Amino acid sequence: MSEPFWKTSLSAVEPNKILIRGYRVQDLMAHCSFGDIIYLTFTGELPTGNEGRIIEMIVVSSTDHSFLAPSIDATRFVASGGVPLQAAVAAGVISLGDHHGGAIEQCAKLLQESTKSGSTASEIV
Repeated sequence: MSEPFWKTSLSAVEPNKILIRGYRVQDLMAHCSFGDIIYLTFTGELPTGNEGRIIEMIVVSSTDHSFLAPSIDATRFVASGGVPLQAAVAAGVISLGDHHGGAIEQCAKLLQESTKSGSTASEIV
């Protein structure tokens, strides 16, 4: 068997075995949530508390920004001019800032503090 093209600590594929950060993927599928796996992938450690749940809350809270979000408006407006897709997407990306799309750090801090205090998701919102 030839050497892998590159080595990474994120995952390994061996005969009849797939590992993510050293854990068998079957075990992770049976015992971990999506947020737990994201945390594991980024940190190399399984979460010990609510870290995975916080990640899931962030994903859920960012799924719908309707058609009124500045980045969507900018992207659609620029695309209507017939420019290439990447130009329209770039217009949307450069409209992101502290008030739209850039508030994730403040959100993460709020969720982290709230889960430490034992607040439920409905109490936080």
